[in-house]
Amino acid sequence: MGLRRALLVWRLDLLAAVAARLLRSPLFYAWCRRFPRLATIAGMRVVAEHAEAKRVLAQDRSFGVIYLERMERLQSPFLLGFDRSPPHDGPRRALYPALSGRAIADLYRDSMAAAQPVVRGAGGRVELVHQLTDPVLSATVGAHLGTGTTSRRQLDAARLVFRDIFINPKGNPDVSEPAVAAAAALRSHVRACVRDRQAELDRGAAMRRDVLGRVLDAQRANREPFLTDEQAVTQITGLLVAWVASISRGMAFALDALLDSEEGVSAGREAALAGERGPVWAVLQEAMRLQPPVPGIERRCLREGPLPGGRIAREKELVLLTGAAMRDAKVFPHPRRFDPSRVRDEDASELLLGFGHGVHKCLGLWVSEQQMTAIATALLVRPNLRKGSKLKFAGPYPDRLDVVFDPV
Repeated sequence: MGLRRALLVWRLDLLAAVAARLLRSPLFYAWCRRFPRLATIAGMRVVAEHAEAKRVLAQDRSFGVIYLERMERLQSPFLLGFDRSPPHDGPRRALYPALSGRAIADLYRDSMAAAQPVVRGAGGRVELVHQLTDPVLSATVGAHLGTGTTSRRQLDAARLVFRDIFINPKGNPDVSEPAVAAAAALRSHVRACVRDRQAELDRGAAMRRDVLGRVLDAQRANREPFLTDEQAVTQITGLLVAWVASISRGMAFALDALLDSEEGVSAGREAALAGERGPVWAVLQEAMRLQPPVPGIERRCLREGPLPGGRIAREKELVLLTGAAMRDAKVFPHPRRFDPSRVRDEDASELLLGFGHGVHKCLGLWVSEQQMTAIATALLVRPNLRKGSKLKFAGPYPDRLDVVFDPV
């Protein structure tokens, strides 16, 4: 039994390593566009053209998400596991006001307040993933969700749960089994937070302005749609997992790509020194166009339909290569060039697919924009910003990226 499991894990790890390399290979991107009928990864049809990727993401009744089974295994059926339906639409409408710009208006300020002391005290060299981004997440995620201080153990648990749902399509048991325990621990923590907050409100305490407070305020006022306590536990646990994993991956991939471009660093520094958040975010988006944190988005065909190079049968799975789509020369002229002005306007930013498109476009996009802009700004204002090491990984996650700069 032990040998069988070891062989299974070895096979799954080998497939994952091959898939990870292909998902970021410009040569593979070009081959997929040239021979779309032959392009597959781990048995899944590949979509590499920008127009086709947007079409698939927009046609959610023909191409559905495939994450629900994995979420249910973890007892965490977050709304992103459902296609357009009451289990998706109701929670999304209930959560959106609580995640809006007005609701979390202090996130940029709080992220800067956490990032600046780390950078100032780093002596000209800071490790981005765990020394800088993790402390910012610890200081802000729970404070804005209403789940208390987020410990290092919870950060790691969130990344593990995210990996099992979104980066473990073949079900490697060495990932799945600890993820079940991690999800249970996170749900237990969030459930205790909801229970304590309800008791606090019963004693006459004022409603807090965090996400949980706004969810419970709608519940107590009977404002439709609202979440029950158990629905609040599930959805806020999902937000915690998505928030931690998305920022952790996004910052590492974005800074790694940005620091390869002198023009990008110069444009980002100029905007950061001027206090202009929009242009800093545009520079980060261009970096993530070249090196997206999510290089592939999975979907399942719900009804037979056309794809480049032929048709796809019902129940067949496909993967949209966001890295390939966002290097499509028909949409992005000179696609290999870092162009800081490429996504300055709202229409241009709609061409980027790293945060999804259509009904499943990232619910927390505003969160990512505010927090990633703050962390990047804390670094970009430092003179002579550059890499001190290559980006290193632990499994599919960025684990280390040293950034150096001239001490002030």
